[in-house]
Order: sequence, then C-alpha cells, then structure tokens
Amino acid sequence: MSDTHSQIDARNSQGFINEASGPINQHFGQNVTHNYYGAGALSENVMAQWSPMAKNLYAILKDKWFSESELKDLAFQLDLDWDNLRGDTKADRARALVQACEQNGLIEKLRGLMRLARPNLRDRL
Repeated sequence: MSDTHSQIDARNSQGFINEASGPINQHFGQNVTHNYYGAGALSENVMAQWSPMAKNLYAILKDKWFSESELKDLAFQLDLDWDNLRGDTKADRARALVQACEQNGLIEKLRGLMRLARPNLRDRL
C-alpha cells in the first residue's frame, strides 16, 4: 500500500475540506496540526484491514451496549480528542474511535476499558 499525499494551496481561503482514504491532517501555519478520523476517512477498504479485535470492538461499540456519551468517555480515557473523531451518527463516531485506536496502538487498551465498563460482555471481549 503506497502512501500518497496531496498539497492544496489554500492561501486566502477561509477553509476547505479534503477527503482522504486515511486520517485527515490539517496543517495551519508551521506549528499546528489537527488529525481527524471520520466517516469520510474510513472506507470499507480501511476497515477490511483492521485486526479481528478491532472489528469485534467496533461491532460492540456501534450496537446498543455503549451510548455516545460513553464513547466520548472512552476517547477521553484513551487521551483521544473527541472533537477529532468525526461522524454524524453513533456508528460513525464508534468507527472513528476504533480507527484512531487501531492506528495508535490502543486497541488492547480500548478492550480493557470496555471490559471494565461492561463486565457482562467479557465473553465477547
């Protein structure tokens, strides 16, 4: 899989959106970078590359077992910025959370937090 980057000259613009096939990185000036993980950045191809554990955790998070508020709390405990986990629905946000964990080596930590929050799901986690 090759890593491709595009540069867009956005001088004098007030904002722009550039869809990508991975995390969306926005650079402002020389020092500030925001990484967004969201529905537009998560194609079926990306999800197909997830570990079996990531796929399982996503299936549980998007279902009835966790509320959106609990997803936000999980992101906080994982030191992930909730505002950078994009999505219009709970499923989108759950997908973005799992994607961020997968890319940052946090899947086992997410699993552990989910097990603490839902001991009744231990056999599924």
